[in-house]
Amino acid sequence: MTLKIWSMSKETPVHNLQAHNKEIYTIKWSPTGPGTINPNATLLLPSPDGRLLATGSFDKAIYIWDIARQQIVHGYRGTRVGASAADRT
Repeated sequence: MTLKIWSMSKETPVHNLQAHNKEIYTIKWSPTGPGTINPNATLLLPSPDGRLLATGSFDKAIYIWDIARQQIVHGYRGTRVGASAADRT
């Protein structure tokens, strides 16, 4: 499966993240960053500095991505059920 992160101003994907082998049902949108009304704010998810993205899927895996490098920096497999939501709390 591929998670595509799009630039709304350019109307094109800017990142393609591939790792999960089952569907991803939940993502969180944050209307912040360059090209928005809140250009100096960081993303609400995944990390406070906006450098990392957490993904979870029904393939029972959770991955932490380095967004700039488009690479997995941490991964965890073995949840009893799929991971369908994320929150920093």
